[in-house]
Amino acid sequence: MRVILVPLITACFFSVGNAQDRSGEINSLKDLTDVHVVIDGISKQAEAAGLKKADVQSQVEKGLKAAGLRVLAANERARGGPTIYLSMIVFPADKRSDDLFVYSIELSLIQEVRLARSPGVRTQSATWRPTGTIGTTPKADLPKLKDTVGEYLKKFTADYRAANK
Repeated sequence: MRVILVPLITACFFSVGNAQDRSGEINSLKDLTDVHVVIDGISKQAEAAGLKKADVQSQVEKGLKAAGLRVLAANERARGGPTIYLSMIVFPADKRSDDLFVYSIELSLIQEVRLARSPGVRTQSATWRPTGTIGTTPKADLPKLKDTVGEYLKKFTADYRAANK
């Protein structure tokens, strides 16, 4: 008997917390001028099936540049500098077949923050992060996951412009 828990994920799409006040997240984008981009989680199988990390990286960088941000190379990024982090976990649902893929997508801006109670304490934290998405997709539709990334970029751009008008 073969048991796969992945169908449970198919029915799940994160949509938690959109009703909350996001003014702090939006305000964290004020005066942002440059960012470093990190894409993480695309499996070798997803790459082989057509979801190329380089294409996603290019898409994100173009979207950020179109919004007026300078995209920094890894060697340009200052310690603690802002990073756009795209967690795009994509892998086959079954070890024996790669016809169906499971995915989780989340875009966030990570910046250095200080604790109000102890200003000497600095750490990296997500200061902007919309609700993530999880689901499954057939192998043939993997490249369409870039559409979801595009939607997150639109949200980021809108919030960035709202913070800097």
